[in-house]
Amino acid sequence: MSDDQTFCISNHAEAMSVLHRSDRPYPCRRRGMTPAGERIPEAHYATCEDEACRGCIPRSATHGYLCGPCYFQVRDALGRLAWLISHLRSIDRPATAIGERVDTSMTKSILMPDPWIAADQLMEALGARVIPSSASIDEAIRLAHAAVFIDVDEWVNTIEGATWAVVLLRRMNTALRRWQDSEAQLRPIPGIRCPTCNEPHLMRRAPEQFGDDLLVICRTPDCGFSLTWDAWVKLYAPAIEWFANDMKRREKAARKEKAK
Repeated sequence: MSDDQTFCISNHAEAMSVLHRSDRPYPCRRRGMTPAGERIPEAHYATCEDEACRGCIPRSATHGYLCGPCYFQVRDALGRLAWLISHLRSIDRPATAIGERVDTSMTKSILMPDPWIAADQLMEALGARVIPSSASIDEAIRLAHAAVFIDVDEWVNTIEGATWAVVLLRRMNTALRRWQDSEAQLRPIPGIRCPTCNEPHLMRRAPEQFGDDLLVICRTPDCGFSLTWDAWVKLYAPAIEWFANDMKRREKAARKEKAK
C-alpha cells in the first residue's frame, strides 16, 4: 500500500467521486474533541484554527483499506445482513420517505416493491447476483446467507472491495431507517463495559420510529448512558480494534482446529 493510500477508503477522493451521492460515506476523521469538549491537538492539522472542528486528520487504514471502526462495522453488518435482506424480501409495502418528496400517484405503477429493490442493492454491494423476483422466501434466505459468506480481510484489501464495503454500510443504514422493524430492537454488545457504570450491560438499540438514531445504551438500572452508534464507534475505536482483532484470532484458531 503506497503512502497516499494509508488512509481509510472513505477519505479517497478519487474512489468516492464515482459513487452516487446516496452511496457516498462521510470521510472518517480522527476524534478531535473529548466528550467534555476539550480539543485533541493530534487529531487536527497545524493550520486548523476552527475551535468547533471535531477532527480533520483522516483515520489511518489498519485493515486493508479500512480504518478500525469501519472494519468493525463491516464485520458486524455481515453478521446480520442475511436476515435483513431476507426480511426486506418479505415486505411488499413502500418505504418511509427520508426527506424526499414522493409522488404517490406513481405507487400503483411500480412493479417491484421498493424493499425488494433495497435488498437487490445490498446483494449488489456484496458482489452477488440479485434475488430473482420469482424466488420464494426460502430461496431468498438461502441466497442471502450465501452472499454474506465473505473473507472480509481479502475483500477490504483492494480499493474496489473496500469501496463496496463502505457502500454496503451506507445502504444498510438507509434500509434500517426506512424499515425500522428490519432489525431486532435490542442487541447485546459483548466484551465492552459501560463507560459510566463499568458494567457489561451495553446494548445496541434500533430506531424506534422514523428519524431516530441507532443508539448504544446501558441496561444497568439508573445508569442512563446513551450515545449514537456512529459516535460510540469513533469514541471507542481502540477497544473496538482490540475486540475485532480478538475475534479474528478466535476465528483463525477455530479454523485450524477444524482442519485437524
